[in-house]
Amino acid sequence: MQKPKQLAVFVSLLFLLLFSAGNAQQAGKLISPNAAGQELVSSGRVEFDGFGLFPLKNVAVKPKETIYLVPGGHSIGVLVRSEGVMVVGFSPIIIAADQVVYPAKEAGFKAGDMILAIDGAKAESDDQVRELIAKSSRDKDEVLFQVNRGGKTIEIKVKPEYCTETKSRRIGLFVRDNTGGVGTLTYFHPETSVYGALGHVITNGKSAEPISISQGRILTAQIDEIHAGTAGTPGEKVGSFIEDTDFGSVEINNTCGIYGKLSAPLENPLFPVPLAAAYSHQISVGPAKILTVVAGQEIQAYDIAILRLLPGRSDGKNMIIEITDKSLLAKTGGIIQGMSGSPIIQNNRIIGAVTHVFVNDPSRGYGVFIENMLKESGILPEATETLGNLPQGFSFANFIANFPFNGGL
Repeated sequence: MQKPKQLAVFVSLLFLLLFSAGNAQQAGKLISPNAAGQELVSSGRVEFDGFGLFPLKNVAVKPKETIYLVPGGHSIGVLVRSEGVMVVGFSPIIIAADQVVYPAKEAGFKAGDMILAIDGAKAESDDQVRELIAKSSRDKDEVLFQVNRGGKTIEIKVKPEYCTETKSRRIGLFVRDNTGGVGTLTYFHPETSVYGALGHVITNGKSAEPISISQGRILTAQIDEIHAGTAGTPGEKVGSFIEDTDFGSVEINNTCGIYGKLSAPLENPLFPVPLAAAYSHQISVGPAKILTVVAGQEIQAYDIAILRLLPGRSDGKNMIIEITDKSLLAKTGGIIQGMSGSPIIQNNRIIGAVTHVFVNDPSRGYGVFIENMLKESGILPEATETLGNLPQGFSFANFIANFPFNGGL
C-alpha cells in the first residue's frame, strides 16, 4: 500500500519542479527580459522556491550573449569532395556474347560505400580509382579495397574479369568523388565571417550516411526553373552555378547544416542591418516569414506559420512549419528541394531555417532552431542552455527509472 503514496509524492514533486519558476530570484538583482525583449543582462544565481512551500533548486545563471547575424536567403551552389570515393552503382562485365557478371557487386560492394584505399594506395579521386584498379588488375588476380561502410572500415577483395567489349579486366563499379547541388544560405556572422546553410547534413544519398568532407566550396547560384511539389512527389528548384563566384569554403558538415567562412561580407537587400538571433525560448507558435529565391537571384520574403515547437530534439526538426503565402504556394506548392536553409524570421529575429518537407503535404515541413546551427558552427558554445527548457536527450522514462524510491515502483 506504500507504493501508490510514493508515486503520488513523486508526481507532486515533479509538477512543482517543472512549473515553479514563478518565484525566481537572483542574488542581488531580479532577472527578467526588459520591455525591448532583450536577453538576461547580469549574472548570479536563481532560486526556485516551489511556490514558497520549500526550496527546490538553486542554480548558477550566466547572461546570454545577443548574437547578430546577416540573414541569408541567397541561393547557393554547394560543391564538396568526400574523403574517399563513393560507390554509386554497378556496371556489367561482358565476358561472352550472352553472359555478363558483376564482380564488385558479387564480392559484397554496396551503393554508398566509400573506397578509402586500393592495395594500400589512398583513393582520392574517381580518375585515380580507375587507374589503381587498372594497374592492380594487370598485376594480380585480386584487388584489395579498404572501404568505409556506416562508419566502420572493412576490407573487400574483388577478382577482376576480362571484358570482351572494352578488351580489359574490370570489376564493374561506378564511382564518384564529389557531390553538388543547390541550396540556400541561412546566415552570415560578421564578427567571424562564419556562415551557416542548408539546415541539414549532406549525405551520400544511398545509405543516408553523412559525407565526411575533405574539401568543399559554395558558389553563387541562380534559379532557372521551379518544379512544384505535390502530395507524394517532392518539388525542386532547378538552378545553375555561376562561374567564377567561389565565395566561401565548406569546412563542417553536421546534423543541422554546413558551415564555413565567406571570403567577403554578405549583404541582404531586405535587411541592411544584422538581426539578433533568437534563443529557442524566445520563439513562439504563430506567424513568421521565410527568405528564399524562386527566380533568378532575387530574395523575397514569404509568410509561414509555426504550428508547433519541438525543443530538445537534436535531429534538426525543432519546429513544424506551414507555408501560408498564397503566391509561394502557387509557385512551388510549398516546401521544395533547394529551399533547405531558407532563414525563418519572427519578431525581427532570425529564429531558424527550413529543413525538411512532409512528402504527403508539401505545404508543411520542419525547421531547425538557429540556436542549434550556431552551436554546430562554433559561434555559440555547446554548453549554452536555455532556462526553462528541458535539456536535450531528457527522458521522463529514464528519470523515473533512476528516481531513488524506497523499494521502487
